[in-house]
Amino acid sequence: KPVLVINDEGIIDRSSYVSVGAIPWNEIKSIDIYQVMNERFIGIEVHHPDEILARLPEWKQKLMRMNKRMTNATVHLSASGLSCNLNELFLTLYRRWKISKNDDITEMTEVVNHEELQA
Repeated sequence: KPVLVINDEGIIDRSSYVSVGAIPWNEIKSIDIYQVMNERFIGIEVHHPDEILARLPEWKQKLMRMNKRMTNATVHLSASGLSCNLNELFLTLYRRWKISKNDDITEMTEVVNHEELQA
């Protein structure tokens, strides 16, 4: 099975031991890229984090709550857990999320030019 699926409904995350599974586009509040201790991540904040966490085993909930305190994102996609370019993945996720909301994606230029995304 692929570790990350991106489709018209949203994403399906199986990229790590704290993966959450399916996240519909309409549940996503924000998508950011960041670095913690030399590890790069894509952070996904959701509108209802407790609903996402409630469907997971208790041990996974605890780990995810600890991660959230460090980054303010409910879901974390680590560069080390994926065999693709994190910048390209971020841009793909961001674009698909914005399109799903019928948002103008012209602001994506600002995100692309952000220094964190420079190679």
